[in-house]
Amino acid sequence: MSAVLVQTLVLAGGVVASLPPAEKLEVSAMLGVSSGVSLAGPSGTTFSRRSPTMLTFEVGITHPRVPWLEVSPGFLLEVEGRVGFGIQAQVRMSLPHGRIRPYALLGIPAFLAPYTLLGAEAGAGVLGVLHRHFGVALELTATAFFLGDDLMAKSALAKIDATLGFRAAF
Repeated sequence: MSAVLVQTLVLAGGVVASLPPAEKLEVSAMLGVSSGVSLAGPSGTTFSRRSPTMLTFEVGITHPRVPWLEVSPGFLLEVEGRVGFGIQAQVRMSLPHGRIRPYALLGIPAFLAPYTLLGAEAGAGVLGVLHRHFGVALELTATAFFLGDDLMAKSALAKIDATLGFRAAF
């Protein structure tokens, strides 16, 4: 596993190093609210319930020479039931022009307190540009948490969530 991580970082470094320095990186922020369905269960039994309401805050960073790729670190806050805090790293690949911009995303979410969870997510979304500096995003993501102290023994947690977000570009 560590060899794959090292290889990925080396390749990512090669891509970043090949880009010329940016005059100005494009920065945006998004505040979103999400919920959906959660699935979990041990030994072939599956339990489902509505996912707790989640607030997300992300900062999107785009190099002007690669406008279709956005790196987006963020914070997660579970606000329904028990409160949980986490972080996530995402990349979005989009069609950068037009008022309606579809995109795909990949991410790694991790909850840190009061419980731990580590997972991977993939999804798709669309950004509706309302103004040069403001837009509304709708995302559908599938997340699988496979490590952490909040999982049932010998099980994983899967989530399918929809997110409504408001995006501001700076």
